[in-house]
Amino acid sequence: MKTQRTLTTSILLFVLVAGMIIGLSSCSLFCKHEWKDATCTTPKTCTLCNKTEGNALGHTFNLEIVKAEALKSEATCANANVYYKSCACGAISTNASDVFFEGTVKRHQYKNNICTVCGLDANNPYYLNFLSSFATNEGISIVLNNLVIEVESTGDAYHGEFEKFNTVDVAELEISIKDGELSGAAHGKFNLSMDNLDIIIDFKAILADGYLYITTQESQHKFDIQEVITTALDQMGGSMESSGINAELITLVTDKIVPMIEDLYNQNKAYINEFVGSVLNMFFTFEKQADGSVLVTLSKDKVLALNEDLATKPVAQVIDAYFGADLFDEIVNTAFEILDLKICEIPTYLKDNGIDYDGLVAQIEELLPLIGISEGLDIDDLLKNSEISDSVIGQLIFGVEDDSYKAEIEENGVKPLREKALYTLIGAPEEFADQVKEVVNQIFDVVALTFNTKADGSCTAMHVNINKFELGGSEDSFGNSSTTTLSLSLDVIANGKINVTWGNIVNEINGAIVPMPEEVKEEKFTFDNDSWSWTDVISFNGQNYYGTYCSVYVYEKDYDSVILTSILPSNDDNLVNYQMQVLQKEYDYDYFTCYEGDEVKIFLRDPYNYVWVQIEEISDGYHVTYNNGADENISLAKEDSNELTFFKLLLAIFGDIRYDTSFGTVDFSYNPVTGQYSLEP
Repeated sequence: MKTQRTLTTSILLFVLVAGMIIGLSSCSLFCKHEWKDATCTTPKTCTLCNKTEGNALGHTFNLEIVKAEALKSEATCANANVYYKSCACGAISTNASDVFFEGTVKRHQYKNNICTVCGLDANNPYYLNFLSSFATNEGISIVLNNLVIEVESTGDAYHGEFEKFNTVDVAELEISIKDGELSGAAHGKFNLSMDNLDIIIDFKAILADGYLYITTQESQHKFDIQEVITTALDQMGGSMESSGINAELITLVTDKIVPMIEDLYNQNKAYINEFVGSVLNMFFTFEKQADGSVLVTLSKDKVLALNEDLATKPVAQVIDAYFGADLFDEIVNTAFEILDLKICEIPTYLKDNGIDYDGLVAQIEELLPLIGISEGLDIDDLLKNSEISDSVIGQLIFGVEDDSYKAEIEENGVKPLREKALYTLIGAPEEFADQVKEVVNQIFDVVALTFNTKADGSCTAMHVNINKFELGGSEDSFGNSSTTTLSLSLDVIANGKINVTWGNIVNEINGAIVPMPEEVKEEKFTFDNDSWSWTDVISFNGQNYYGTYCSVYVYEKDYDSVILTSILPSNDDNLVNYQMQVLQKEYDYDYFTCYEGDEVKIFLRDPYNYVWVQIEEISDGYHVTYNNGADENISLAKEDSNELTFFKLLLAIFGDIRYDTSFGTVDFSYNPVTGQYSLEP
């Protein structure tokens, strides 16, 4: 039996233990928490009871802090030092995408034409091969998948709210260029949704033998590519001869100047390759693959880094960082070296730098007459002329008699470049760099661009992915707005070929087209016209005339220039319906009619000089009086309409008339059984 002492001790121990338990638990139940904010690694925590809420914030790696432990890779001849970005807590990312570039690109150090820093073989101009391969491939194929152009419009001031959605969806398109021959194939659909009505047009197309063939549910088309190109060139200004380009100049450049440039290029290929590589490395990353090929990627990080450098670092420092240490000073020193030359020292300087001076002079002297400078100019004699031979280039350029121009260049040219960023020098506002950054981020959110190259640099493929890239938007005064977006996947492959043919389209369309009757071609000049008039006054030979002023447009269709034939369905099995696009010229001219009693006076206006002439009808044509008093008779038959008659008179009087070219549409039905046709301009 327990004694009183034992019982008392037991009760005290129980009370003590219970009190401790209650005390410990009540700290969390009744504690007035004092919270410490969450950090990257710990959640929100009470400093009294250690209770937590929520989750840790996680690291945000957006700080570009240069520290040894963050160094990912040291500078090479291609890149500056690469560092991992840091979190505000001090943690360093290990993610390959969380990097930035800092410091100076190393210059290539050549030994036996091999760079001891990066291994670049000067005899293997990788970067030059990369650029030139786009133009030197014997053939390429272009494979475009899932091209989608969407136009989304909202709002209509007349019919209340509605939504319109237009889509061009090219599921697949392949084009091949091989030995100058163009071929291709495509299929997809056009979609128009409006007022709850969906219209979907599926199409297939093939490019072969100089024609583009397209077939849909409703029609078939044959498009003469050469006709289109010729017409487009005509509309843009005609041939090279009509543009005034001197054939002798082209021959000189092609046969003499270009070879000289190529020779200079070959002598300095290693340095040019290095420079081109520096430029490309400002925007792209070059990653060597296990098979020796290289993956080239347009780099968002590099573009953003360049933007930051242009905004914050002096121009001189940026040049050194991207093109090699001390390059800015080399450029400055070379510039002063040239400015310090005497005129008579130019030949020796050029020869010392590997330039064929005599050949260059000969070609300059041959070039000068072709660009309007008088013949007989002897460049070598000019450089040795006693009046200028001892003149210093810098003094001649700046119009001074001493070397004070150097101080001016240093103060106003070199010094700002050493001290100020490019954006500061061009006067860009403070927020400009942020605006560029925002645009870059938006572009890279939807665009990805990569290349595959061989070990020698020649490009084997280009890959482009675009996801809903916004091409633009608009809004009118009625509240209607539209946004156009582009999506596609594009592969450009060297020496590829077309896999899709659908050759039956060619046979089907060619089989449905019948020759256009010669009677149609003979109707080469078919005119239609439109005009409007108003009451006005003109002055002719010092006298004012009051009457009707008419402005006329005349349309001329040339059926020999059919560039597109559409074969349309017909309700009559014996008919083939065509819709032809023909070259159309649109002329505009003015005429004026004045009534003085029973007498009618008619005037035509020179379309170029805006000078009036008076015309009077005579037995076999018209009598023309000019505003200077001269006159003449012109034999011309009267046409069905005054507008057409006046048009032909203008051509006869002035020899030319203003016009614009466009494409006119003509409907043509043909019955292959009877040979009959109908033409509707």
